[in-house]
Amino acid sequence: MSKTISQSQRFYLKHLSEPQINCIHHDLKVYNQMYRYTYRRCYDDTFYDVKIGKGFQKKLKARYGTNDYMPLSVISDVKAKIKTSIQIQKFHEKRVTREHKNIKKKYKKVEKQYLQFKKVHNSLISISQGNSVKLHIFKGCGFSYTKHNTCIVDGKEINLYLFEELYIKVMMKHLNHRLKVLLWKMKRKKQEIANYKKHPKQICFGSSKLFKAQYTKEEYINNHQKWRENYLHQRNKQMIIQGRRQGKYGNNLFKYELDSNTMIYRGINETIYLPIQFYYQKELLEEKVKLIHNTPGKAICYVLELSRDYFIIKAILELPEKETTTTKAEGVVGIDINVDHIALTVTNEHGNIIGTKKINYRLKRKTSNQRLWILREVSKEVINICKQHQKTLIIENLNFTYKKQQMKYNKKRVNEVLSNFAYTKIIETIESRAYKEDVAVERVNPAYTSKIGKEKYQQSKGLSTHLAASYVIARRGMSFSD
Repeated sequence: MSKTISQSQRFYLKHLSEPQINCIHHDLKVYNQMYRYTYRRCYDDTFYDVKIGKGFQKKLKARYGTNDYMPLSVISDVKAKIKTSIQIQKFHEKRVTREHKNIKKKYKKVEKQYLQFKKVHNSLISISQGNSVKLHIFKGCGFSYTKHNTCIVDGKEINLYLFEELYIKVMMKHLNHRLKVLLWKMKRKKQEIANYKKHPKQICFGSSKLFKAQYTKEEYINNHQKWRENYLHQRNKQMIIQGRRQGKYGNNLFKYELDSNTMIYRGINETIYLPIQFYYQKELLEEKVKLIHNTPGKAICYVLELSRDYFIIKAILELPEKETTTTKAEGVVGIDINVDHIALTVTNEHGNIIGTKKINYRLKRKTSNQRLWILREVSKEVINICKQHQKTLIIENLNFTYKKQQMKYNKKRVNEVLSNFAYTKIIETIESRAYKEDVAVERVNPAYTSKIGKEKYQQSKGLSTHLAASYVIARRGMSFSD
């Protein structure tokens, strides 16, 4: 997946002339009307086989009176949005299917407990009728039976009648209620799975939350005009023009003049000249603009976003592929990421250990900004070790989405560990730092790394469990089999 960066500049409306403001408002309105119409037509074409037909871009151009480039950008973005919605639908279908499986597993477990307590209840009835039957006892029941026809529950000895009324019947009632709740949840999940197998819902432009607010919020119920103004603003506030590498400036509607630091916007009815100055990684944008016509990576996407008092122009560009200064020829650096530390192992060209390190950090009870700073410092230390040894970094290709979906029925300690385990954020900061420092990063299959490390290398190499796992990850990155 390619990496992108964005740069932005704010323009206050009070500094613009009336024709320029009218041009921006008009173009945003026309663009979003075209976008909504195109979305409906493409949605019907994708899911209901109502074909758009050839020359749809020309029809849009004639319908809304625009140039060639605005319809092309709209059609491309709409198709990508529909494709994304299909993928999101599939993801949620898999997620709900796993949740249904977890609930079903929990239901069987509770049902087994209920049947065990029912056997205890039946044996108590038989004993009260004078039959020579032993009280049914099962593993983990929480009570024991004495020779004097009494039971011990929580260290207290009670007779069989009180045992039945105060403990067994209460537990059976509780478990029966849980079974009904879990059964209801399973039915709900089945309905959700069936819904996700249908077509994705159409997008509510302007947000469904704001649309519903006209009936739910007091300020909008009493003042419908205010709601309408806010809703129309949300529907028409953004315009995205995709880049084209065939253009001289990487985009056909936005032209960034480097000599005069001017952004030229080719509107539908008027051309606007805006003095602009980008600051964050400005040199990358300038390199893109200076690239030769039709060079791969020259395209620059521009976003025009309107607020109440100002509008923002964002330039989004793809970062170029960089040559790394590290290799795997003389070994690698393998890391095993954990909740409170990173275990790091450095190997030579034969896959043998030449160095280990444990990098500790604490994310529990920290704010988001504190966590980000800690992770940046950790990633800096990891990448510095890779640069020092001139070796490629090897990490695991882990995904905790499924594990976090099971949190509802996990133990409290396990849930706490999963909640505090910012694995994705750690990987993002490490890869971002590696890109800046020209360090190569490779991902490997995480299957059984901890188990292999514990059984094969922990004792023989004198390593901890996590250092042994990082050693296995490093060897796997070098294509050694364990």
